[in-house]
Amino acid sequence: YLVKNNELILGPFQGPVACFRIKKGEGVCGSTWEKRETILVPDVEKFPGHIACSSESKSEIVLPIFKNNKTFGVLDIDSAEINTFDQTDKKYLEKIIKIIENIISRPNDIFQDSELSNKFDVKKENIVPDIAKRINPINISFIPIYNFLSKILL
Repeated sequence: YLVKNNELILGPFQGPVACFRIKKGEGVCGSTWEKRETILVPDVEKFPGHIACSSESKSEIVLPIFKNNKTFGVLDIDSAEINTFDQTDKKYLEKIIKIIENIISRPNDIFQDSELSNKFDVKKENIVPDIAKRINPINISFIPIYNFLSKILL
């Protein structure tokens, strides 16, 4: 989801039908936006105010994405099983978010400054595949993240 006009608007996604708009403070995504922190939900039925966009969703992790110290969007990952996500997922997904934040906050710097380009080991033409390589060992589906990055970066 991307923040636009004071709402979270559905961005690129994969999976069952999702909510198209979410207000700040509503559900897991809106709460993540409001609190500016990752929320890990082992059982969505027990989360106060959970928005059931899909009846298949049983657990969820939502991570805020910042650009220039403002919430740019949230990465929402759902699972059809209870207790899918843990602190290890949170740790590595937050590392992925940091990479994304560095890129979206200073894309011109990264692509034009050779020191930054070497630090992040990226070139504009292969930025999304490069991040995919970093995520691969985490063993999560990269397709939704790939779609999201393709839309905002390329």
